[in-house]
Amino acid sequence: MNENMSMTAEVSAFVWAYHTAEGGEICNDPLAVKLLGVGRFGQIAAQMTAGREWFLPGDTGTQEEALRRIVNQKLGPAVLARAAWWEQELRRELTMGLKQVLLLGAGLESLPCRQTAEMERMSFYEVDTPAVLAEKEKRLREVGITTPRNVYRVGVDLAEDWEKTLLEMTPFATEQRTLTALLGVVYLSAAGGDGSAAETAGGHHLAGEQSAF
Repeated sequence: MNENMSMTAEVSAFVWAYHTAEGGEICNDPLAVKLLGVGRFGQIAAQMTAGREWFLPGDTGTQEEALRRIVNQKLGPAVLARAAWWEQELRRELTMGLKQVLLLGAGLESLPCRQTAEMERMSFYEVDTPAVLAEKEKRLREVGITTPRNVYRVGVDLAEDWEKTLLEMTPFATEQRTLTALLGVVYLSAAGGDGSAAETAGGHHLAGEQSAF
């Protein structure tokens, strides 16, 4: 694993990329494999099949079959459901005058870089650790993806005063209708993190926020 990118972000991107390659019935993210990297995709796939006994005790299928079951039955349901719900909620909010999207624990989320025409009138704010966002920007440059002008990245640990940093570094408007997503933060906490980032992020409320999940 690249020490500048969290395992949570890479595993989520792996699931998005794998599901997209399988047809993307639940959600489709064509940039996931580019941000993850083909080499890293293969490494994660190999690590998962090597640990098949932990994921699938007694499984006797082929490695390909085991990987498909690991993704579809163990890792995928939560990751894919969150991704599909988040994009559906964003599109619903667009019809209600949404102006800003705040991504806490943005990781390798690619929607801000594959936004549709109606999303261009909004602003996206990605918050994650400085190392994660720097690595993300590096990967975007390497695959020739330009970050849209309406996307702002704020490098700060969510266990710190991220709200203060957000307001100081960006044109975030507290009075605007805002959709806040804590997808990566909640997943990290549920996966065994100490929960400090989730508690800190969840304890802040910016005026104008309409949804948080």
